[in-house]
Amino acid sequence: MIQPATSKFIAATALILTLPGCSDESDRMRGKFVSGCMKGGAPEPVCRCVYTKLEAKYSLAEIEQMSDAYEMPPETMMRDIIQFAMACDAR
Repeated sequence: MIQPATSKFIAATALILTLPGCSDESDRMRGKFVSGCMKGGAPEPVCRCVYTKLEAKYSLAEIEQMSDAYEMPPETMMRDIIQFAMACDAR
């Protein structure tokens, strides 16, 4: 099970790492998130699940904005990421 501190690390890591070469903006953002999430130690299925939940709640523009390496995402979004990671890990 992913611990809350680990979830925060995974979320922060996922937000600042990049993956070039995806076909469109949505795929690029998904790749960026999943790559960073996995580098933070989470399994790929959990990372993909979290991104799917983010996509359902936030617009692509909001997800892109949260990936700004120079700013922390809004607190509500960080809480959502942590909750999504815990829910996806419980599957």
